[in-house]
Amino acid sequence: MEVLVFDLLAKYAYFKVPEGTRSNFSFPFPPRTTIIGLIAAIMGETRNKYWLDERYHELQIAVEILNKSSTYGIKMNYWRTKSVSTIGGREIDMKIMIASGSDANDRGYTTQVKFDYLTDVAFRVYISSSSDIFSELTQRIMNNKYYYPPYLGHANLLAEIEYVGVFKLNSIDKGEFSTIIPSSSLQKDAQQLVLGYGGYTVYNGVPMDYKIEILKTDIMDDYISIPNRYETIIVPEVGKKINLTLNNGYEVLMDEPKHISFL
Repeated sequence: MEVLVFDLLAKYAYFKVPEGTRSNFSFPFPPRTTIIGLIAAIMGETRNKYWLDERYHELQIAVEILNKSSTYGIKMNYWRTKSVSTIGGREIDMKIMIASGSDANDRGYTTQVKFDYLTDVAFRVYISSSSDIFSELTQRIMNNKYYYPPYLGHANLLAEIEYVGVFKLNSIDKGEFSTIIPSSSLQKDAQQLVLGYGGYTVYNGVPMDYKIEILKTDIMDDYISIPNRYETIIVPEVGKKINLTLNNGYEVLMDEPKHISFL
């Protein structure tokens, strides 16, 4: 079994926490769904349609945070073009929010939303797969041949990819892990251990997989992605490791062996 390893580097990144409404907070790491989307873009897949391909659902992905990033708040103006919105189960005529004399009835009006961007991000990504995606993805990343440019969260947040290598994997059930860890991978004794251990943060409601609904129109079919699996994620502090017993731990046989957990 082999694993492809590469680094993701960017000045800014944004991975939306689903619960955010007016303020859009970001996870400090790319969720599994983000990495799958990144891979699909590199491979030239149609937006969202790749979720119909089982090869993408079966990808094994591990993520390590290499750099402790800070957040940078940016307020953006979004155009509202709907004249009626549903709030609390009631339909509200949004024209009541338009100032007298404004031309917003014709052009829509703006609503301001705050985004918490991550700055100076660096992640190490580990990918393993038994499908033909693995060899093609490896060649594309080795040679910087991306069908669509890689980005992290928004199309304007472009990223650089640095190829690290392809390495052998050994299965392990205990080790010192520096990658983010899904709580479902913890064995029962490890679940007790992690509750009393410092040097980590826990994030709930992290999307892991999507299903697709197809919206047919007269012009074309639109593929709408809907989350169908969430996970609680344990995130070690940057530069620290957590000694755990896992159901699906692996050792990457690099110059300095790494212990990873696939999402």
